[in-house]
Amino acid sequence: MTTVTTGAVGVTAPMLATLGDPSWIGERERWALEVKWDGYRAIARIDADGVHLFSRRGNDITLTYPDLIEPLRTAVHAREAILDGEIVGLDHAGAPSFAALQTRAGLTRPADVGNARVVVPVRIVLFDMLEIDGRDVRADSFDTRHARLVATITPSAQVRVSDLLTGSVADLLGWCRRSGYEGLIAKRRRSSYRPGVRSRDWVKLKTRSAREVIVAGWVEGQRSLTGTVGALILALPDDGGLRYAGRVGTGFTRHERDTLRTRLAALAAEAPAIAGVPAGLAGRAHWLRPELLGEVTYEEATTEGRLRQPSWRGLRADKTAADIDVDD
Repeated sequence: MTTVTTGAVGVTAPMLATLGDPSWIGERERWALEVKWDGYRAIARIDADGVHLFSRRGNDITLTYPDLIEPLRTAVHAREAILDGEIVGLDHAGAPSFAALQTRAGLTRPADVGNARVVVPVRIVLFDMLEIDGRDVRADSFDTRHARLVATITPSAQVRVSDLLTGSVADLLGWCRRSGYEGLIAKRRRSSYRPGVRSRDWVKLKTRSAREVIVAGWVEGQRSLTGTVGALILALPDDGGLRYAGRVGTGFTRHERDTLRTRLAALAAEAPAIAGVPAGLAGRAHWLRPELLGEVTYEEATTEGRLRQPSWRGLRADKTAADIDVDD
């Protein structure tokens, strides 16, 4: 994994939040609340060599999002900085859209990137600072780091600082639900920044049930979907292996179904890599090496761990199956 380094700080992975519920948030004044942005995590490095962007896994994604480079250079008033944030795709109305962002994931050829950035503009929402002008600030409190971040950034259409929200947890979750946001991130105001650690100092509070899943296979579409992907077979980690978690056949565009079939062909496997597949499904399935990570929303999970009424949200192009968030 690439190490993101400049000055005093070497960062191999960003700090992670633990999935929780509002009861975890005791004294409200001890917690800062932000919108949970629905995009791809990114570490931004600004130094004498320019501006570079790195994924959660430490991969250099600068070529994929060249439209953020000059805005970041202009917005950050420091010689050197390492900043943590989320790259968010915008739909035709300018609203955040995870589905739109997927169309830009993994693109590096200038022509492809150039075409995609016209259709799907992006912005980066910054929410933490790890280093400023050679000084490692990870041990500072969140309040101190955020205040320094605000003082360092001049916001623009493409570079924002995540706002700290006022109000009760219940009221803010209701506002998120009405506004179409995924939820909140609650951060202990006195907490330090701990790279690569999933901590209860940062808590995810979601407005809907959503989780990452491993794509283990697929079945052919029927009738109007003949010749394309009808549904994906889902899996989740279980006791060192993978278990069947259901299948998802809704939430796809026709273009997604067609492009998925091409991508899945390269991962074909002779036998399932998962346990617990219903007999009626096994005979119709095209099995895959369990390498792709996706995300679904769902109604509820059964006692057997299967997801009821899942709807596809998209592939996690910024992660692989090995990075699945088992905390969801």
